[in-house]
Amino acid sequence: MRSLRLFVALLLCCATSAFAAPASEETIRQILSVTNARALAESVLTQMDANISQGINQSLQGKQPNPAQQQAIERFKARMVTTLRDALAWDKLEAMNIRLYKEAFSEEELKGILAFYKTPAGQAVIHKMPTLMAQTMREMQQTMVSVTPALLKIQQEFGEEMKAAAET
Repeated sequence: MRSLRLFVALLLCCATSAFAAPASEETIRQILSVTNARALAESVLTQMDANISQGINQSLQGKQPNPAQQQAIERFKARMVTTLRDALAWDKLEAMNIRLYKEAFSEEELKGILAFYKTPAGQAVIHKMPTLMAQTMREMQQTMVSVTPALLKIQQEFGEEMKAAAET
């Protein structure tokens, strides 16, 4: 009898988590709204546009393009920007986010996340996280630059070791 009660209690615990309410589109849309996801996506597109211009300028290496080259450059940039804007249009990004949030979170979790984002601490996370992530990426890149020689040496030694092992 005692084991039957334990089994029923265990079954109820599992059933409760298995039947958690699925994430609703409305709650996800609220999270996307409070996190300014649409504006963030637009700023990413603007940054990509600037990066394309910077890349073009770097590839010119200070040389002034002739009028025909300038027109080709402008067409190239327009095509690149249009392609990126089409691929990263908000309706596509929103649909992707809704799908991914539904796969990752329950409704209860999303409501908790939304409640947090509405607090001053949550707003600080929303506003400061992009800068923090950018700084983290810069430092990680610097770390990788400093560790690359050691990794290349390890790779070279491995190649030599494999070659020596093949000869025996």
